[in-house]
Amino acid sequence: MIHEVTMPAMGADMTEGTVVKWLKSEGDEVARGDKLAEIETDKTVVEMEAYNAGILRRIVLGDGTKAPVGSLLAYIGAADDVLPEADDPPAAAPVEEPDEPEPAVELQVETVAPEPQPAPESVAPAPVAATPSAPMVEGGRIKASPLARRLARESGYDLVAIPGTGPGGRITRDDVLGFTPAPAFAPSGVAAAPTAVTVDGSDIELTTMRQAIARVTVRSKTEAPHYYVTSGVDMTEAMSFRAQLNA
Repeated sequence: MIHEVTMPAMGADMTEGTVVKWLKSEGDEVARGDKLAEIETDKTVVEMEAYNAGILRRIVLGDGTKAPVGSLLAYIGAADDVLPEADDPPAAAPVEEPDEPEPAVELQVETVAPEPQPAPESVAPAPVAATPSAPMVEGGRIKASPLARRLARESGYDLVAIPGTGPGGRITRDDVLGFTPAPAFAPSGVAAAPTAVTVDGSDIELTTMRQAIARVTVRSKTEAPHYYVTSGVDMTEAMSFRAQLNA
């Protein structure tokens, strides 16, 4: 008689397990209570025992395979027992022929010409105030006091961008000290070249135990209510006593 070996439920909350390693090979004699395979649960690795005696006829799921509880793992039976055949693939669903389309119904829509609307009155744009600039004198030299020139040079300012309030548009010391330069922006359409970062390593799949720890940790934070308590302690006397001891 053929007996099925299925994924055992080794805990009330166990839903799936992993076949770590088969301890028996196909064709080996199996006695009741023999260790068949190592099964990894959410918490540990357990040796699965055989509940029937016979020959391990076929291993359905190999090493490293994860399967839900109750999944078929292997067959145990006598040497002359007939193994069940693999399940037939599901039959293809019949293709339904599309129904003939219904004749289109023509709708007559009366088009109504919109009434002419008066053209909106044009609004003259508001005059834009001209940005003050430093005046020039003969030869293209900017009118500025020597102190203003030195302050602008030390601050890294361009005299052309500083408006002058002195006589004839002359740039004074107060003009330089009160000047706020406009922020510099990168040209539009120019993006910084991305820096390639190379990280040496490899991805390692989490074990079943680590996956269970991650699930429980997330549940404890999202489902359980949390509260925090903060208390203050006056350490004045303690610090005074400490100062006396260290004196």
